[in-house]
Amino acid sequence: MAMVAMKRAGLYCLLSLVIAGCESAKLPEAGVANSQTVQLQLSVVDEQGYPIENAEVVLLAGSEASTDSRGIAELTTSTSALYQFRYSAPGFFSVIHTFSETERQDLDGIFPSVRLVEQAPGRVMLAFTGDVMLTRRYFEPYPDEPQHLRMENLLEDSKTLLTPIKPYLELADYVSVNLETPIMEAAGELGASKSILFYSHPETLEALTWAGVDHVSLGNNHSTDYLDFGVEQTVAYLRQSSLDYSGAGMTEAEALQASSAEVKGVNYNILGYVGWAGSGERSQVAEGDHKAGAALGSMENILSSVAAQPENTVTIVEYHGSAEYSEGPTDQTQERLRAAIDAGADAAIAHHPHVLHGFELYKEKLIAYSLGNFLFDQFIYETQRSAMLYLWMDEDKFHSAEAVPLYINNYRPTPAVGAVRDYSLRRLAYQSASDDLRLGYSGGHLTIDRQLVDDDGAGDQQQQVAVPANRVTKPLLWNQHAVALQMNEPGISYRVGKDLWAYGDFETEDLYGLQAHNWHFSHPASGISQGNALDSYAMQLVKGEGEQLTSFGQKYFLRVWDENLKSVAFSVHSESQLQAQLCLELRSEDMGTAEARANPEIRCLERQEVQPNDWQQLVFDFEPPPQDYRGLRLRLDFYTSSDNQEVIFVDDILLASWGESGISAQSGREVLDQPNQYNLIEFTNSGNLDCCLLEYSINR
Repeated sequence: MAMVAMKRAGLYCLLSLVIAGCESAKLPEAGVANSQTVQLQLSVVDEQGYPIENAEVVLLAGSEASTDSRGIAELTTSTSALYQFRYSAPGFFSVIHTFSETERQDLDGIFPSVRLVEQAPGRVMLAFTGDVMLTRRYFEPYPDEPQHLRMENLLEDSKTLLTPIKPYLELADYVSVNLETPIMEAAGELGASKSILFYSHPETLEALTWAGVDHVSLGNNHSTDYLDFGVEQTVAYLRQSSLDYSGAGMTEAEALQASSAEVKGVNYNILGYVGWAGSGERSQVAEGDHKAGAALGSMENILSSVAAQPENTVTIVEYHGSAEYSEGPTDQTQERLRAAIDAGADAAIAHHPHVLHGFELYKEKLIAYSLGNFLFDQFIYETQRSAMLYLWMDEDKFHSAEAVPLYINNYRPTPAVGAVRDYSLRRLAYQSASDDLRLGYSGGHLTIDRQLVDDDGAGDQQQQVAVPANRVTKPLLWNQHAVALQMNEPGISYRVGKDLWAYGDFETEDLYGLQAHNWHFSHPASGISQGNALDSYAMQLVKGEGEQLTSFGQKYFLRVWDENLKSVAFSVHSESQLQAQLCLELRSEDMGTAEARANPEIRCLERQEVQPNDWQQLVFDFEPPPQDYRGLRLRLDFYTSSDNQEVIFVDDILLASWGESGISAQSGREVLDQPNQYNLIEFTNSGNLDCCLLEYSINR
């Protein structure tokens, strides 16, 4: 089926309502600074949305400017793979935002407004992240992947892993992470009776301190991987460091004891817990005076230890619970964290799922149900999309919060840009939607505030975009939510959904010197290239001489999917006619990891034709496998009758999960029910070019 190609560079011409004859400009190569200069416009506002004059916007590569009376600053700089800005103003907390070159092009150099939180007496800026450990694949990587840690250079290598995120951590007054590992020089002789055991070297603590971390929570299911000896070693090394800690100890009383810190004259106590005792012969929690371990987060322990905190302190609970890779917190996690607030806690931060869960404002106290990973070696795709939380507290009162999207690229936390940012912020917004929270966007971050009684949605704007004829699947940006379709003629079919993949635009390639090892190729010369791309990077596939097939596929398996109809959509460019085929590689319930990677169950869909000499979008629809399969992996095969060597380019791969499907709209306005869920819109129309208009509700 022939599809219409849509270059992302053309999208914002359409957004400007230049409906006909809008040409896609030639795009500069990302990742290579060149002599081309670009104009950037940045705006800074306060929490009420009023412009801040004389705010300083510093491009961390060197340029800087101040805002005028409209709160707008303008910069001239050379094109770059990344644009990282520090926003600051007297009397406000500073923040950093990062954007990619592709996003600059999409936004035509006019970046979304950034709000600054005002400083006030007793107001503190806290930061929280997800799971941390430095072992396993950091030292012994998979084939064709880099080794991140070497014993002969361990401290500097550990610092390198944190370098991209260090500026973000240093902004906060106090930073806490979940340290999901014992700290030891070497593995102990005796370990817990479980399949996965962690330990990280003492240099881990020094690197965290260097990066700006102040506190680690030990209340998790890996603190006792090497039993009492591991806890003893961890506590000893922490006492030698400047880091505060809580959540584990040599006795039950010590494990349930809060850490204490004074921040800007305000006393903060942090408690840490793990939600279950463990199923091994020896529990993972501290017991009485005779057994070391993590603090058990039973309802009784949470209520008693929270209630025991002094009245003149701000109490924060960190809790390790819920199911790994799940779509949201368990009822038990929600009940316990709400109970902690009832008992006197002023905020609650949860971890363990390794993926993002949402936020809740319970009795005007913030609960974060999972921030995902931070410094962790999981290759599972779902765990690479993460977040850091900034939380502003007025002593024991919630003031505001902000989620900073992260991409755990090559096991390193980096600021997320592009499709990864879109996925993370959209997932958080969808999971957090409630009557108590007012969600919005500041630059490239999600803002979390109290819903005001008189809040009338001020700041929401409507924009329209023309949709070409035939079939096209297109993503929205992170701060765009489709709420309605305005049809100019009858008979237009559409469906709305979300992208489950988020890595298929290749625009994070080479950022921070990192290559995403997400793919395997049938030809050794294939890889990610800047040679011919819709934006800056595309996949370049080589078909060797005398061969009729070249292919690529996901290196690892997706672990989680829903039951909705799925599609794989992608754009392809070839100088000769091809046939493309999508194959699903499945890991059944009884397959081990090695067996599944070597010999998966394979289901292939019908081939589609690829016409030569132009970008063309293909869409493969399929019913997902039952959810009792343990993994799903995608492979694309390209067939040709020619024996000549050829090069094929593939870009903008989407794994779509469709909500509403098969809807045929008449002329008029069609309203979408759950706009926060959608970041993909697909249209099918055989009529004229300007078939319809899509209205966006944009929260500034």
